Amino acid sequence: MGNAEYMGESAPSLEGHQLAAELAERGIQTTLITDSAIFAMMPHVRRVVVACHALMASGGIVALAGGHLLALTAKRFSVPFMVVTGLYKLVPSFPADVDDHNALLSPEAVLPFAEGELAESVVAVNPTFDYVPPDLVSLFICNSEKGVQNPSYIYRLLAEFYSPEDYDLNPPAAS
Repeated sequence: MGNAEYMGESAPSLEGHQLAAELAERGIQTTLITDSAIFAMMPHVRRVVVACHALMASGGIVALAGGHLLALTAKRFSVPFMVVTGLYKLVPSFPADVDDHNALLSPEAVLPFAEGELAESVVAVNPTFDYVPPDLVSLFICNSEKGVQNPSYIYRLLAEFYSPEDYDLNPPAAS
């Protein structure tokens, strides 16, 4: 399999196709795989690098759907799971529930309405995000002088970037 970069297709949006094409244009050998083949291909992978939608105070992340499965697979094969993120994505809250930071997209991308009879008898769900807990993240690569951080250090960054009053994202209404 060589030194190829492996790219999951990121179904149903197929964003992985675009990124694979961009890497190939830059002369980087890229192998596009289906999302369901991630476990089968992980033994050939040296490291997993993902972006995140949000960096939680716990050191966990909110990533695109499938991120948790990817992180679990990486851990199973002892492959480092690295997150590239800007510190502007740091959120001063701790997730109480994995669905706290999720949204459902139209099921049409998973099961097209044109499929008529099947679409009427099957429920399709299209979640946007996954919560990846900090114990599955190897390190963060950040866009500041802080550089590379361990997930256990993220809570310290809160004190640097937020005041304690900022932690409550639902302050009481002014009277």
